[in-house]
Amino acid sequence: MIPIIIGAIVGVFVLICLITLLRIYFRSDSRKGKKGEKRAATLLKKHMMHGDKLINDVILYDEETKSSVQIDHILFSTRGIYVIETKNYSGKIYGTDKQSIWTHVYDENKPAMQFYSPVKQNVIHISAVKKILHNPLTTIYNIVIFTSGDISGVECRYVYTPVTLNNFFKTHTEAKLSPVARDKMYEEISEYAKKNQISKRQHIKNVEKTQKDLDNKICPRCKGHLVKRVGKYGEFWGCENYPECRFAMRIKNK
Repeated sequence: MIPIIIGAIVGVFVLICLITLLRIYFRSDSRKGKKGEKRAATLLKKHMMHGDKLINDVILYDEETKSSVQIDHILFSTRGIYVIETKNYSGKIYGTDKQSIWTHVYDENKPAMQFYSPVKQNVIHISAVKKILHNPLTTIYNIVIFTSGDISGVECRYVYTPVTLNNFFKTHTEAKLSPVARDKMYEEISEYAKKNQISKRQHIKNVEKTQKDLDNKICPRCKGHLVKRVGKYGEFWGCENYPECRFAMRIKNK
């Protein structure tokens, strides 16, 4: 009888642990991020014209700089190339075009969280795409989609909700590329990603290396040195290769 009771207790304990782990998984930022990316992909498909092509969740590795970027979506259209970053945050978001650090307030009773501007993050993604494409005059659009949350505190022309993105595509109909050029660039990116595949674990290591470069004042885009500059909004770190490289980073207050 005792072994049966012990077995039942162990079974209940295992079940509780399993439920706890599942709750952690489904509430994790990674899970939320994937959910937001899936919603964004569905939304983008609705706005694809005949012949348009969409790549989701692609890692582009640069052998020259030993760095990599993970891009949520790239939409190839005759209207241009759209490089898209997706965020799935709850609460309220604050940020502007110029700010490198944005603020996320999930709960008014808890400390606000800060995160790197998704717009500036996407500029790095666009630079990686441009480096691969053989057409330097390609029109590439920076699009950041917040699939949830309150972005009324965001002042940025590149940020959209599902509703405002619908309005954007309704007015964005002018052809910028021929179907042949569109398809060629899609193939260039697809083939490059397949040829230069790396694991997500390696990508994470590359991201950590990029952070070390930033700490050592090395530009993550062109590997030039970051120098202190003064602009409209105060001091910031800018690339020595400006204006060819326009990377900039706010100087954190000590």
